[in-house]
Amino acid sequence: LQAKQNLGNAITVSTFGTVVREFSGAFSDAAPQAKTFSEAMEASTGLLARDVAIKKAKNLLTEKALSKASAVTDKEFDEIAAMATELAESEFSNKAIFGTTEGIEERKALLLQEVQEEIQRARDENERKLEASLTGLTNFSLVGLGAFAIDRVSDVTCDWWSGFCREVSTDLSYVYVAVFAWVGYNLYQISEKQGQLNAMAAALELAKTVVRQIDRNLKGVQKATASDKDAIVDVEKDKKP
Repeated sequence: LQAKQNLGNAITVSTFGTVVREFSGAFSDAAPQAKTFSEAMEASTGLLARDVAIKKAKNLLTEKALSKASAVTDKEFDEIAAMATELAESEFSNKAIFGTTEGIEERKALLLQEVQEEIQRARDENERKLEASLTGLTNFSLVGLGAFAIDRVSDVTCDWWSGFCREVSTDLSYVYVAVFAWVGYNLYQISEKQGQLNAMAAALELAKTVVRQIDRNLKGVQKATASDKDAIVDVEKDKKP
């Protein structure tokens, strides 16, 4: 089966109901007037043109920005947004050819408003992706923090008298310095592409994920400890005569 068309525009599932309502309204009176019919044609063709235009704008935003693994820069996103707006306006102008100039311009203004809303949603998604761009380094950062903490403890407990502790402490320093250097390099890359403000946002998001992971690990240890204690109590009870 081929999709039915209205003035060259395919009637989709989402637009079929509105097209039927427009034409039903046009012929609801016993003696329909040509003006009412024209209004129905203008509304239906405008709706179909809007449907095509908004879909193409969404597809462009998805292809150029949302489908990418990493966030695009603000400058790149602004260029993509301008392309999506221009594409939607061009598609609508090419297909919305039936009706008065005022009616077409009014529907175009509504379309562009909806396109701007889609662009803002895509921009918000891109910003969330940017903030989460360092969350893949969470476990890596935990290793660095753990090495740093152990090194600091060894400094005050055994480095001053144990050669073995000093060697371990030196090895740990290599680990956390490498970790912090790699995290710093990634922050520098974000700062160069997105600016210092976005780099700070990414760093804060990484810090929050590290804190959440530490909290989950501590709760897991506490739960395991409590289970072991319960098991020991049960064994002691079984041993009693």
